[in-house]
Amino acid sequence: MKHHYYLTIILFHFTGLISAQHYLFPVKTSGYHLAASYSHLNNEYVNGNLWAINGGYTLNGRFTGSLTTGIETEEYTTFQGNQARPISYLLGIGFNYLVLKQEQQHTILSFSVDAGYQYNRLMYGTPGDNASIHTFLYGLSVYRNFHFSDRFSISPSFGLGRGNLHYRHDDSPLGNQSDSYSFPYYNYQLLFKISNFYLSPIIQVSDDHSYLTIQAGCIIPLFD
Repeated sequence: MKHHYYLTIILFHFTGLISAQHYLFPVKTSGYHLAASYSHLNNEYVNGNLWAINGGYTLNGRFTGSLTTGIETEEYTTFQGNQARPISYLLGIGFNYLVLKQEQQHTILSFSVDAGYQYNRLMYGTPGDNASIHTFLYGLSVYRNFHFSDRFSISPSFGLGRGNLHYRHDDSPLGNQSDSYSFPYYNYQLLFKISNFYLSPIIQVSDDHSYLTIQAGCIIPLFD
Protein backbone atom coordinates (compact mmCIF):
# COMPACT_ATOMS: atom_id res chain seq x y z
CA MET A 1 0.00 0.00 0.00
CA LYS A 2 3.00 2.29 0.18
CA HIS A 3 2.65 3.48 -3.39
CA HIS A 4 -0.62 5.20 -2.47
CA TYR A 5 1.34 7.57 -0.25
CA TYR A 6 4.14 8.68 -2.56
CA LEU A 7 2.71 11.96 -3.77
CA THR A 8 1.10 12.65 -0.41
CA ILE A 9 4.53 12.72 1.19
CA ILE A 10 5.62 15.50 -1.18
CA LEU A 11 3.46 18.16 0.43
CA PHE A 12 4.79 17.29 3.83
CA HIS A 13 8.24 18.20 2.55
CA PHE A 14 6.74 21.57 1.67
CA THR A 15 5.54 22.03 5.22
CA GLY A 16 8.77 20.99 6.90
CA LEU A 17 11.37 22.46 4.57
CA ILE A 18 10.35 24.66 1.66
CA SER A 19 8.27 26.96 3.85
CA ALA A 20 11.40 27.84 5.85
CA GLN A 21 12.01 31.29 4.37
CA HIS A 22 13.92 32.61 7.38
CA TYR A 23 17.21 32.61 5.47
CA LEU A 24 15.75 35.04 2.88
CA PHE A 25 14.96 37.76 5.42
CA PRO A 26 17.53 40.42 6.36
CA VAL A 27 19.29 40.04 9.71
CA LYS A 28 16.92 40.56 12.67
CA THR A 29 14.00 41.28 10.33
CA SER A 30 10.53 39.80 10.73
CA GLY A 31 7.87 39.39 8.07
CA TYR A 32 5.48 37.19 6.13
CA HIS A 33 5.81 34.86 3.15
CA LEU A 34 3.24 33.52 0.71
CA ALA A 35 3.86 30.93 -2.02
CA ALA A 36 2.08 28.64 -4.47
CA SER A 37 3.49 25.36 -5.76
CA TYR A 38 2.81 22.51 -8.15
CA SER A 39 4.10 18.92 -8.14
CA HIS A 40 3.61 16.05 -10.56
CA LEU A 41 4.29 12.36 -10.17
CA ASN A 42 4.00 9.72 -12.89
CA ASN A 43 5.45 6.25 -12.38
CA GLU A 44 4.40 2.63 -12.66
CA TYR A 45 2.06 2.96 -9.69
CA VAL A 46 0.39 6.36 -9.78
CA ASN A 47 -0.22 9.46 -11.87
CA GLY A 48 -0.87 12.46 -9.64
CA ASN A 49 -0.96 16.24 -9.44
CA LEU A 50 -0.59 18.36 -6.35
CA TRP A 51 -1.41 22.07 -5.91
CA ALA A 52 -0.56 23.83 -2.66
CA ILE A 53 -0.55 27.25 -1.02
CA ASN A 54 1.80 28.06 1.83
CA GLY A 55 1.89 31.08 4.12
CA GLY A 56 3.83 31.87 7.24
CA TYR A 57 5.58 34.32 9.54
CA THR A 58 9.30 34.69 10.23
CA LEU A 59 10.52 36.20 13.49
CA ASN A 60 13.87 38.06 13.59
CA GLY A 61 15.10 36.25 10.50
CA ARG A 62 15.44 32.99 12.44
CA PHE A 63 12.17 31.29 13.38
CA THR A 64 9.47 30.46 10.82
CA GLY A 65 5.99 29.10 11.52
CA SER A 66 3.91 28.15 8.50
CA LEU A 67 0.58 26.76 7.39
CA THR A 68 0.10 24.78 4.18
CA THR A 69 -3.09 23.69 2.46
CA GLY A 70 -3.50 21.82 -0.80
CA ILE A 71 -5.39 19.37 -2.95
CA GLU A 72 -4.04 16.28 -4.68
CA THR A 73 -5.64 14.23 -7.45
CA GLU A 74 -4.40 10.72 -8.18
CA GLU A 75 -5.02 7.87 -10.56
CA TYR A 76 -3.60 4.43 -9.89
CA THR A 77 -4.30 0.76 -10.53
CA THR A 78 -5.47 -1.29 -7.55
CA PHE A 79 -4.34 -4.79 -6.76
CA GLN A 80 -7.59 -6.02 -8.35
CA GLY A 81 -6.72 -4.25 -11.62
CA ASN A 82 -9.31 -1.49 -11.18
CA GLN A 83 -8.61 2.21 -11.70
CA ALA A 84 -8.90 4.31 -8.54
CA ARG A 85 -9.09 8.12 -8.57
CA PRO A 86 -8.95 9.45 -5.02
CA ILE A 87 -8.82 13.12 -4.08
CA SER A 88 -6.80 14.15 -1.05
CA TYR A 89 -7.24 17.35 0.94
CA LEU A 90 -4.18 18.38 2.95
CA LEU A 91 -3.42 20.65 5.87
CA GLY A 92 -0.01 21.00 7.48
CA ILE A 93 1.96 23.12 9.93
CA GLY A 94 5.72 23.56 9.98
CA PHE A 95 8.30 25.02 12.35
CA ASN A 96 11.86 25.90 11.35
CA TYR A 97 14.61 27.47 13.44
CA LEU A 98 17.80 28.88 11.93
CA VAL A 99 20.56 27.88 14.35
CA LEU A 100 23.23 29.62 12.24
CA LYS A 101 22.46 32.55 9.95
CA GLN A 102 25.04 33.21 7.26
CA GLU A 103 24.91 37.01 7.32
CA GLN A 104 24.72 37.22 11.11
CA GLN A 105 27.37 34.72 12.26
CA HIS A 106 29.70 35.47 9.31
CA THR A 107 29.68 31.78 8.36
CA ILE A 108 29.57 30.39 4.83
CA LEU A 109 26.32 28.46 5.47
CA SER A 110 23.00 28.81 7.22
CA PHE A 111 21.86 25.82 9.27
CA SER A 112 18.24 25.02 10.22
CA VAL A 113 16.35 22.43 12.29
CA ASP A 114 12.89 21.53 10.96
CA ALA A 115 9.74 19.88 12.28
CA GLY A 116 6.16 19.60 11.12
CA TYR A 117 2.84 17.80 11.07
CA GLN A 118 0.45 17.08 8.18
CA TYR A 119 -3.11 15.76 8.04
CA ASN A 120 -4.57 14.23 4.86
CA ARG A 121 -8.16 13.27 4.13
CA LEU A 122 -8.50 10.89 1.17
CA MET A 123 -11.86 10.64 -0.63
CA TYR A 124 -12.10 7.54 -2.84
CA GLY A 125 -15.30 8.52 -4.68
CA THR A 126 -17.69 6.15 -2.91
CA PRO A 127 -19.81 7.65 -0.09
CA GLY A 128 -18.27 6.72 3.23
CA ASP A 129 -15.14 5.28 1.61
CA ASN A 130 -12.50 7.57 3.09
CA ALA A 131 -9.10 7.37 4.71
CA SER A 132 -6.95 9.60 6.90
CA ILE A 133 -3.19 10.05 7.10
CA HIS A 134 -1.19 11.66 9.92
CA THR A 135 2.47 12.41 9.18
CA PHE A 136 5.23 13.77 11.43
CA LEU A 137 8.57 15.00 10.12
CA TYR A 138 11.87 16.14 11.61
CA GLY A 139 15.09 17.04 9.86
CA LEU A 140 18.01 19.38 9.18
CA SER A 141 18.69 21.84 6.33
CA VAL A 142 21.69 23.84 5.13
CA TYR A 143 21.55 26.93 2.89
CA ARG A 144 24.03 29.15 1.10
CA ASN A 145 23.12 32.63 -0.19
CA PHE A 146 25.03 34.07 -3.15
CA HIS A 147 24.30 37.80 -3.48
CA PHE A 148 24.94 39.24 -6.94
CA SER A 149 23.33 42.61 -6.17
CA ASP A 150 21.04 44.20 -3.60
CA ARG A 151 18.05 42.84 -5.53
CA PHE A 152 19.22 39.47 -6.91
CA SER A 153 20.52 36.34 -5.20
CA ILE A 154 20.68 32.57 -5.73
CA SER A 155 20.37 30.19 -2.79
CA PRO A 156 21.02 26.44 -3.09
CA SER A 157 19.98 24.25 -0.16
CA PHE A 158 19.95 20.65 0.96
CA GLY A 159 17.76 18.97 3.56
CA LEU A 160 17.50 15.51 5.02
CA GLY A 161 15.51 13.87 7.75
CA ARG A 162 12.92 11.29 8.61
CA GLY A 163 9.16 11.06 8.63
CA ASN A 164 6.62 8.85 10.38
CA LEU A 165 3.31 8.14 8.63
CA HIS A 166 0.11 6.65 10.06
CA TYR A 167 -2.67 5.56 7.66
CA ARG A 168 -6.22 4.43 8.49
CA HIS A 169 -8.85 3.27 5.98
CA ASP A 170 -12.16 2.92 7.80
CA ASP A 171 -14.31 1.47 5.02
CA SER A 172 -12.59 -1.02 2.74
CA PRO A 173 -13.77 -4.34 1.25
CA LEU A 174 -11.41 -6.07 3.67
CA GLY A 175 -12.68 -4.17 6.69
CA ASN A 176 -10.85 -1.52 8.67
CA GLN A 177 -7.22 -1.20 7.64
CA SER A 178 -4.34 0.68 9.20
CA ASP A 179 -0.67 1.00 8.41
CA SER A 180 2.35 2.83 9.81
CA TYR A 181 5.88 3.23 8.56
CA SER A 182 8.82 5.59 8.65
CA PHE A 183 10.77 6.92 5.68
CA PRO A 184 13.91 8.96 5.03
CA TYR A 185 13.89 11.97 2.72
CA TYR A 186 16.36 14.18 0.86
CA ASN A 187 15.56 17.59 -0.52
CA TYR A 188 17.51 19.69 -3.08
CA GLN A 189 16.45 23.25 -3.82
CA LEU A 190 17.76 26.10 -5.98
CA LEU A 191 16.03 29.40 -5.22
CA PHE A 192 16.23 32.53 -7.39
CA LYS A 193 15.29 35.74 -5.56
CA ILE A 194 14.61 39.05 -7.30
CA SER A 195 13.76 41.83 -4.87
CA ASN A 196 11.13 40.23 -2.62
CA PHE A 197 9.95 37.63 -5.15
CA TYR A 198 11.37 34.14 -5.62
CA LEU A 199 11.12 31.14 -7.93
CA SER A 200 12.43 27.73 -6.98
CA PRO A 201 12.69 24.28 -8.57
CA ILE A 202 12.96 21.52 -5.97
CA ILE A 203 13.99 17.89 -6.32
CA GLN A 204 12.80 15.61 -3.53
CA VAL A 205 13.81 12.00 -2.99
CA SER A 206 11.98 9.53 -0.75
CA ASP A 207 11.77 5.72 -0.85
CA ASP A 208 13.93 5.72 -4.01
CA HIS A 209 11.40 7.94 -5.83
CA SER A 210 12.22 11.48 -6.98
CA TYR A 211 9.85 14.36 -7.66
CA LEU A 212 10.19 17.75 -9.30
CA THR A 213 8.30 20.67 -7.79
CA ILE A 214 8.03 24.30 -8.88
CA GLN A 215 7.33 26.97 -6.28
CA ALA A 216 6.82 30.73 -6.68
CA GLY A 217 6.22 33.24 -3.91
CA CYS A 218 7.16 36.46 -2.17
CA ILE A 219 8.37 37.66 1.21
CA ILE A 220 7.02 40.76 2.94
CA PRO A 221 9.63 42.15 5.40
CA LEU A 222 8.38 44.31 8.24
CA PHE A 223 10.84 47.10 8.90
CA ASP A 224 10.73 49.35 11.98
